[in-house]
Amino acid sequence: MPEAIVRGQQGKEVERLQRLLARTGQRITIDGVFGPRTQVAMASFLRTRGRAGSGARVDAELLELLELAA
Repeated sequence: MPEAIVRGQQGKEVERLQRLLARTGQRITIDGVFGPRTQVAMASFLRTRGRAGSGARVDAELLELLELAA
C-alpha cells in the first residue's frame, strides 16, 4: 500500500478507497479515479467522524478508520 492516496491518483488503491467509502454510506462512483467526487465523499466521511480535512489525501491512518467503519 502506498503511504497515501491522493487526488489525481488512479488505479486499484483508489478503487479500494471508493469501495470503502461506498460501504460507509457515501454516494460515490467506483471508477478508480481520485477526482473531486472522491474528495467530497472523503471529506464528508471525515466530518461524520468529527475530523477535519479536505479529503484530498488519505493516509494509512484514515484508510484504517475507513476499514473499521465499513
